[in-house]
Amino acid sequence: MANTNGKPNSNTDCCTDNGTNARYYRNAESSLKPTETPEPIIKPTAKPKPTTKPDSEKKNNSKKKLKKGSKVTDKKTKAVYKITGIGKNKTAEYAKSTKKNTVNVSIPASVKLEGKTYKIISVGKSAFKNSKKLKGIKIGKNVKKIGNQAFSGCTKLTNVTLGKNVTTIGASAFNKCTALVIITIPAKVKKIGSKTFYQCKNLRYILVKTKKLTAKNVGSDAFGKGAAKLRVKTDKNKWRIYY
Repeated sequence: MANTNGKPNSNTDCCTDNGTNARYYRNAESSLKPTETPEPIIKPTAKPKPTTKPDSEKKNNSKKKLKKGSKVTDKKTKAVYKITGIGKNKTAEYAKSTKKNTVNVSIPASVKLEGKTYKIISVGKSAFKNSKKLKGIKIGKNVKKIGNQAFSGCTKLTNVTLGKNVTTIGASAFNKCTALVIITIPAKVKKIGSKTFYQCKNLRYILVKTKKLTAKNVGSDAFGKGAAKLRVKTDKNKWRIYY
């Protein structure tokens, strides 16, 4: 307690010049120090952390916006596609394969490019021209057109499956496919270009499912210089031999 007679207490009080008391305390070394009110600790204002976009958003922003005519390589298959339709009707053409010594190829009905799905509606001009190792090709259901010389000079090609929606087989598309023995023309085909199967010297069987072909829609020498006896089978379920 403070001393009321104005004299300093030797333990705790000290009298100031104006007669008021100032509180003291003893430390461990018996020296007197004035009691001080500790100053409040002010923490520095934390700087806001920079906002980071989620990885998914970063990926979306990094994807290119494809335009009509753009060419892009599918990272998985290494195939090159050409964009032919954008907006609501996204379509693409199988332009070519960058893989060397390809043996078997399956062209899909659709492909995902830069995060968007495109229907594959055609096989490009000279897409597999002179692919000497190619033995088998399977065309997806959305493909409507086989481009000119698409498989020309594929001398080991023996197995060809054309998609059910193919309508046009371009000029010289299978020219000089000398190992090809049989081919099926799907039901929707309405045009075959000139020299499409020209010099396919071992082509002996052609199964024709379409009823839309006429003499005007088949180009000159479409099957020229083929096998000596070419057998054609139509809806009549009968093979006819052409010399």
